Amino acid sequence: MLCSALHDISGSGSRITEEMTDRALEVLLEREHSTYLTLWDSLPEMSRRMLRAVATEDPLLTPYSGDVLARYGFRSPSSAGRAIEYLAAHDIIIRTTDGGYAVMDRFLGMWCRRNLLTVR
Repeated sequence: MLCSALHDISGSGSRITEEMTDRALEVLLEREHSTYLTLWDSLPEMSRRMLRAVATEDPLLTPYSGDVLARYGFRSPSSAGRAIEYLAAHDIIIRTTDGGYAVMDRFLGMWCRRNLLTVR
């Protein structure tokens, strides 16, 4: 997806610069905005909270800690666990090698971090 956006903004035979890569990332996130917003809108409330936590912490290493539960508005470890199960079952988050959780789609994670304050 990023290479496609780079191709679209660069001229034929152009050298790719860091600025072009940054702009291509912006183009990609703009292109995918409605897709990611539709996904966000389809999630149950607790799953939204967990996706926000996983994207913000990147990765989320201690999803059941009192600090994480309070910061992201979970009433109990079991509600956080159900949200994790839902997101994992729908291939939105994955388990990392260090036992934490990360957003499977790197660009979705970036989109979440950029839109946390404006997304409903």
